[in-house]
Amino acid sequence: SRGLAQRTNSSREVLLQLQNSVNNEKLFFGTGTKLTVIEKNDVIKPPAVAIFSPSKQEIQEKSKATLVCLASGFYPDTLNLVWKVNGAERTEGVGTDETSTSYENTYSLTSRLRISSQEWFNPLNRFECVANFFKNGTQESIHKFIYGDAGCIIFKENYQRSATAGKFLYIMLILKSILYGIFVMGMMLRSK
Repeated sequence: SRGLAQRTNSSREVLLQLQNSVNNEKLFFGTGTKLTVIEKNDVIKPPAVAIFSPSKQEIQEKSKATLVCLASGFYPDTLNLVWKVNGAERTEGVGTDETSTSYENTYSLTSRLRISSQEWFNPLNRFECVANFFKNGTQESIHKFIYGDAGCIIFKENYQRSATAGKFLYIMLILKSILYGIFVMGMMLRSK
């Protein structure tokens, strides 16, 4: 009986691929170990990965932003999702479903990354979701990313500059109205 075992990125998961399935020996695994047995003719399907932007309502009400990564349509369910921000792995603020959801012989898995609205409203920030899975005995990865939103956040300096320009424009319009009133009054007095 021959087999191939490989450890996933998670220290608790091992992918085991058996060549011969006739074996009467007992196998023992540690607690939390997941064993996925794939039939010889089963087709390994890679995931489709998508990242969804945070809701405007959450940003306005909570000053937080939650990005959602969805990996769907994959088989078997041995897959893990990793978040990266500007190329560095992020674990703080990450919540990933503990188990995959099954649908028509494929699986889906979601992961969420919660960040501050300030971090989201920086268009230089790159948020990346990486789906790691095994295909034909080797680990493969699919990367999807989005950039932070330039948004409509107004910084204090810009607000002060805009307010000063607005005051100046308002004063200019008042002075122009006064001069126009004096001009019209002069024309009326002259015509009498």
